[in-house]
Amino acid sequence: QSAQGWLYGKAAPLQVGAELQAPLPTSPSLSGAHLEAVAPLSRQNWAVAVTESVPVGLYALRINKEGAIHFLFVSRRWLEMLRLSREEVFADSAQAFERIHPEDAEAFQRTWQASAATSKRLLWEGRLLVEGTPSWVRIEGIPQRQADGSSLWQGVMSDITEPKQREIDL
Repeated sequence: QSAQGWLYGKAAPLQVGAELQAPLPTSPSLSGAHLEAVAPLSRQNWAVAVTESVPVGLYALRINKEGAIHFLFVSRRWLEMLRLSREEVFADSAQAFERIHPEDAEAFQRTWQASAATSKRLLWEGRLLVEGTPSWVRIEGIPQRQADGSSLWQGVMSDITEPKQREIDL
């Protein structure tokens, strides 16, 4: 499963990311009534509700010109795949990358760097190792260079463990 295009909305200025860092309800079912109780209904609230309920993990991050990585948004499903909390991710972005299987980390790093250098789409399949349990994921992302030398990345992480297991079994 993957997503592409403006299904969830077009790229937004950096300050929007700060607004999305507020803790969100993690209920699998986010109804309009529930959202209304949390915050006034708005187009942005509905967009957040959609991102919180899709079966793929969504993320947005910023890499400053010095190379420091800061997550701007991570969806509930993304957090579930990595078994991290929003607080952990926003406090220490490196924790997310530490979940990449040690045998796949170098390949991920090469793919990520090539995508960043060329500003072309990132597409990588590999393993996560979370709490001793491996799983397969497909990570996709689109880098967007900013005037200040930083880059914004918006992307999707999909759990592809079952198809990979069938492929391996063949």
